[in-house]
Amino acid sequence: RTWLRDGGHIPEALDGFSEFFLEANSPHRVVSDLPDDVTEAFDDDSPIAFFPDCETRRYQPQLVKRIGHVLERVLGEKVRLITRIGDEGKACCGFPLASAGDAEGFEAYAGDLSYDLLGAEEVITDCAAFVAMTRGETFSERVPIPVTYIFETLDERLTDRMVRQKIDVPETVFLHDSCFTARHVKNGVQITRRVLAKIADNPLREFSTNGDDTICCGGASHYRVVAEESADQCARERLTQLEREGGDAIVCAGQTCAKHMNRAGGDVTPLLEWVCDAVLEPS
Repeated sequence: RTWLRDGGHIPEALDGFSEFFLEANSPHRVVSDLPDDVTEAFDDDSPIAFFPDCETRRYQPQLVKRIGHVLERVLGEKVRLITRIGDEGKACCGFPLASAGDAEGFEAYAGDLSYDLLGAEEVITDCAAFVAMTRGETFSERVPIPVTYIFETLDERLTDRMVRQKIDVPETVFLHDSCFTARHVKNGVQITRRVLAKIADNPLREFSTNGDDTICCGGASHYRVVAEESADQCARERLTQLEREGGDAIVCAGQTCAKHMNRAGGDVTPLLEWVCDAVLEPS
């Protein structure tokens, strides 16, 4: 992609994207504000930080605060929030720049993000793309701080006594494994199911193509931007498979998957919502 971009072959839909991203520190044309009380769930002096997926903060900003409370309960202390607050900070890990082939912009953004992470000894995130980048060759040398997938933290630290009430799982709810969780997070498939076992009263049903063989929902990266019809078809095919195999709703770890399949008419819940419901008192 970098080779194509350097040769001037940029899809029309992505023309000007890098400039916008570097100005907004986010891939979203609308950068939503977080709730005014979100900082109550976090501690700026904590050596452990939470960096929310940009999809979470854009489409479910209230969930950021709830995740902060869950991490406090699981870790025994509040964590630091690293994200965009007002006009300051980064709302995204930079993956969209890399996937657009903008190597130079990505390099600069990675350096700036590393600066924002200074003072943290560990970063926890619900963005599987961020985790994947830090464990490959793209971000690993630029972000010297360990980046942990939030479900890894929950798998290791969430105990039965921390679960207030297990989720009553209907028989028609299926589990969807996101591409990044299944293919880029080590043991991501097993971790997702172990966390579910802690918070749900029975296992979710499985697609015939799931786990390591999961199919893409079509929402990742810039696919829907440059090929909207094809991306939407991927989501519809997953939803058709759901109906064909006897289900009517989906739970998944990936925020992008949930957003994209809901946009296609699905009933999809991010797994972190269930975690919050199981661990926290009703607000």
